[in-house]
Amino acid sequence: MSFFKKLFHKEPKPEPIVIINELGSFTYSGGRSNLFEGMVEWCDNTIDVFLDPDDGETITINTSLQILRKLLAQAQEWDQKLKEYSAEDLLRGESDGLIHIWGSPEQLQDDVPPVTKEEYMERISLGFMHISLNGDIYFDYSLDNMFTDHGMGIQANISGEIFSAGLQG
Repeated sequence: MSFFKKLFHKEPKPEPIVIINELGSFTYSGGRSNLFEGMVEWCDNTIDVFLDPDDGETITINTSLQILRKLLAQAQEWDQKLKEYSAEDLLRGESDGLIHIWGSPEQLQDDVPPVTKEEYMERISLGFMHISLNGDIYFDYSLDNMFTDHGMGIQANISGEIFSAGLQG
């Protein structure tokens, strides 16, 4: 085999693994992401879900699916708690009790009025979550262009403990 064939030879891509159950369809394509990807309903929205595969010889997602089922059974409570935590994080240090936003990319030069905690919580929505085998969960909220194209990343665990929230992007 020539040097160039060795350098540019690509292994055939393995067939994706698809798991279908009552929650939806989850696909594992292998490669760098090493995650199952799917979509589920969360508080009247469809969101993307990324699930860590189980440890072991067979590629499954039993542990991550168990965590996802718990989350979905209490989606309204989780969503409220996460939005509340996010809003409180942004209110820290604000003496007027308002969340000072940047606005959309078109508004960056404008004086954009702040929003109330309630308005902020109404405008944001979960875009995706990533569930780890150890029960850690990363939630990524869309912020409706309140902070240009940034999102809000929230780290929590299945026990209900929230570790951190912060603007991402």
